[in-house]
Amino acid sequence: MIEEDLYVEPTEKVLNAIKTAMETIGRENFIIRVKVESTKIDDWMKRAEYVPIRVIYEACKINMENNKPYNSIQKVVEGAKIIIKSKGGMREEARIERKATIEEMRRERIVFRYMMTKSIILLLTMIPLIVLGYFLGRMISEFYAGIGMTIGVFIWLIIITVYLLTKKDKYKM
Repeated sequence: MIEEDLYVEPTEKVLNAIKTAMETIGRENFIIRVKVESTKIDDWMKRAEYVPIRVIYEACKINMENNKPYNSIQKVVEGAKIIIKSKGGMREEARIERKATIEEMRRERIVFRYMMTKSIILLLTMIPLIVLGYFLGRMISEFYAGIGMTIGVFIWLIIITVYLLTKKDKYKM
């Protein structure tokens, strides 16, 4: 029996990687190749025990050699909890974080720029309405200058609300 140090939570992706590898080369060949007992595999499939990282590595390697899905260890273990067993029997837990792809980061950047541009345009349309309301109200009296500014903001809010409700946004999530 091989002594293990690093174990991974048996998530759906982890189990699918093992199942795919076993379907590809057969259960008996998989047991021989990863050097585990059949009962261990059954425990993993029942999610009763964590899976050694070397087993996941071998499963991904088998899947890659045979051009099957679940062939990237990074994608298989992302989001899974890992346990490190030290010699003293203590366990340390951590979660493998999912990293954003370059395409996701690029899309987020495009959406951010689009939303910032939209916000600036909306703000710049509000300023003339406030100034116009101020000067029109000031013609009557100082009191109406403040009311004119408020009316300018309300007109802006109405225009923007109508605009946002009628425009189809290509970046809706």
